Amino acid sequence: KNNHNDYKNKKNNNKYKNENKRENNDRYDKKDRNEQHNDKRFSKQMMNGYSVEEVDEFLDEIGVDYAKKNKELLEVSKKVEDLNKDLERYRSLEDTLQNTLVMAQSTAEEVKNVAKQQAEQLVAEAKSTAEKEANDLEQQIIYKKKALEDLQKQFDIYKAKMESLLISQLELIKEVNKDN
Repeated sequence: KNNHNDYKNKKNNNKYKNENKRENNDRYDKKDRNEQHNDKRFSKQMMNGYSVEEVDEFLDEIGVDYAKKNKELLEVSKKVEDLNKDLERYRSLEDTLQNTLVMAQSTAEEVKNVAKQQAEQLVAEAKSTAEKEANDLEQQIIYKKKALEDLQKQFDIYKAKMESLLISQLELIKEVNKDN
């Protein structure tokens, strides 16, 4: 019975020590905890206990694995952080490219509209010029026709006068020939 009570007291004592150690451990950062896990030792028990060497070896393995996993976690966290930075940079680049594309499309539309307006203006000016020239040609044609009509009238008048003169000259010649 005494052995059992000693065992209980020792167990409670160890439990108290472990709780104190846990409280102290919470004060250390992850790196210190890693080192503490590697240095962790169990007290030897007299009866029905585990092999101290096996427990130590196992805890050493766990410590090594834990350190390795912690290192991998830090590396992966760094990679994730780098990838997030890259992602942000690419999103920013994408936004810039989208804005540039929208601006280029807007500029192209503007250029297209200006070109269309200029083309419409040129066509309108060409039509106006063509109509003016056509009107001018029509006026010239009307003027030339009138001039032709006037010349025709003058020719007819001249012809009538010449006929009249020739007739009167012929009659004069006939009279002179009669008298002789």
